[in-house]
Amino acid sequence: MRLRRDAHAGAHEPVLDTDVARREELIVAYIEAPTVPELYSEHPSSRVEIVQKLTTPAWGGTDVIIRDPDGNRIAFVE
Repeated sequence: MRLRRDAHAGAHEPVLDTDVARREELIVAYIEAPTVPELYSEHPSSRVEIVQKLTTPAWGGTDVIIRDPDGNRIAFVE
């Protein structure tokens, strides 16, 4: 079996269209973290944008949603 030279072209291209992700406000990952408030307090020294400030949902815990430098929305939950 011979592989075409360009068989792996695009392997490093993003799977998700970043324009769609921003427009639809998709969350790319949910990460469970034991200390979300401490993580949130590091925001001023980081290169991320806070999309949703520290929130305590009705079911408990604490959440924060950030946008990383690549435009991905990531939720940290405890």
